[in-house]
Amino acid sequence: VETMAEGVMLIRRDGEITGWNDAILAMLGVDAKGLQERRVTLLDAAGSRVAVENYPSHRASRGEILNHELFQVVRPDGRHKYVTFSSRPLLHDGQAEAYGAVLSCSDVTPLKQAEQSLQIADSVFQGAGEAIVVYGADQCVISVNPAFTAITGFTPAEVVGKPPYWMIEDKQRKQLEAELISQLRRTGEWSGDLPHLRKDGEVFPAAMKITALRDTEGNPYRFVAMFNDVSDRRKREQTVWRQANFDTLTGLANRKLLEDRLAQILAQARRRHAHVALLFVDLDKFKPVNDNFGHAAGDELLRQVARRMENSLREEDTIARLGGDEFVVVLPSLHQPLMAEKTAEKLVTVLSEPFKLGEHYVEISCSVGIALFPEDALDAEDLLARADAAMYQAKEAGRATWRHG
Repeated sequence: VETMAEGVMLIRRDGEITGWNDAILAMLGVDAKGLQERRVTLLDAAGSRVAVENYPSHRASRGEILNHELFQVVRPDGRHKYVTFSSRPLLHDGQAEAYGAVLSCSDVTPLKQAEQSLQIADSVFQGAGEAIVVYGADQCVISVNPAFTAITGFTPAEVVGKPPYWMIEDKQRKQLEAELISQLRRTGEWSGDLPHLRKDGEVFPAAMKITALRDTEGNPYRFVAMFNDVSDRRKREQTVWRQANFDTLTGLANRKLLEDRLAQILAQARRRHAHVALLFVDLDKFKPVNDNFGHAAGDELLRQVARRMENSLREEDTIARLGGDEFVVVLPSLHQPLMAEKTAEKLVTVLSEPFKLGEHYVEISCSVGIALFPEDALDAEDLLARADAAMYQAKEAGRATWRHG
């Protein structure tokens, strides 16, 4: 009895505890006197307090047979243990009536805690707002949670057994698959944004984190992927970015975006020994439109000017509105400086054609100043200044023309 891992006690018919081993004292957290006086509190499986007369020792002394019945023991030191009790009657040879019982108990706290952890994990898995996908060692889908179905439209039956990364958009799948596998093997984790497919074929951005679960030998046996649909976040970010970088009236680049793009274009031109032209465009006779037809008409005129300029330029060219009736055009990768003059002449021509504002037609023109990199200036600030000065020369020359600074 003393060498048994289980706790054991002997009980007479009158309920007196007459024998025990050290294991039961350690398990219940009492000494011999505490055991005999039953100085522990018992809760049943539902967590309700058990009356002393219904303690396993008393029930066993009355002849009841317990078979691995679960109790929660509250020890005198306040610690809680999950314990199962079993009992068997003690009989004298040839007698049918028991003179006592042997009661054994086993500490199942680790098993109970593991069970609770599994229940908690399953509750988290089922109730999580994030989509969760569990992959096996072969990286094929084992299970998905309800949020996965809500986000993607795919049911568990439609995805279990699918190969790895099947939801990633085709054009990025091979490259990302190699990157993901490499990093997961190296660090056990990967996170980033991936384009995912819904059941209806729609592609949506997903913020994903993948974690490898390893066995005792360090080999991955599960991969857990969690992701959210960040479409709304992306839209908000895109809106904020557009508000920060584009003119709200015309949709053209604003001064901030112009400065960013011009810096990149000049850096690339330096590396390639290329030419860049900057055209400063100022509208002529714009103020009378505002005065005669109102600011709403002036705003509409600016929008139409922006569309005409866009239709007159190359896709790689940048058009920005600095404010008021001032615009800047950047022409990268010019094969010959003469192209800048031809573009300026084209803008003067198209902006001199009548504009329809409601029931009225108005005529304006523009004055254009040209500055070239590297001939006229070597940085963005000087390039803008030279083009601005050239634009004023065009104004002084009678407007509706261009000048090269």
